[in-house]
Amino acid sequence: MEKEWKIPMRYEGRACGQASLRREGLYLLVVCDGEPVTDQIVRAFLTGDQGQAALGVLVPEGGRLRLRKRIAASQMPAGELTEVRVTGSEDGWTPWEGELEGRQIAGARSRMEGGRQRIAVPFSSQEPFAPMGAALRGTPLMLEGKRYLVLDME
Repeated sequence: MEKEWKIPMRYEGRACGQASLRREGLYLLVVCDGEPVTDQIVRAFLTGDQGQAALGVLVPEGGRLRLRKRIAASQMPAGELTEVRVTGSEDGWTPWEGELEGRQIAGARSRMEGGRQRIAVPFSSQEPFAPMGAALRGTPLMLEGKRYLVLDME
């Protein structure tokens, strides 16, 4: 049985194109068409509410960024498909800004893992970390040579 989806592509939280997905037996045909968002190489990640799957590098073609790929349907994230994240990061982390424990946070990163949104908040061992509750439940992580504290969002 064939099933089709049309989902938005997002770069740094803003819409930048659309992805069409069609289930073809044991495979999923993915076609991404987006606007150029940066001069850097960018990758696409199919994101669902329970994880993500790497799709590959978007290729400049006719003034657009495009990708056409067949993947095994078993690689498709479980749950509802939410978006195709476009990022320069090889591991699917995308920029995130928002509020954490009543304090505005900038320069953070985000990705979906195991059905949860994970936020990597920048921190330094030389400076105080204001959201103390978050600091107690976070896990340290190095991303691109910088220190972050990773939190599962509810």
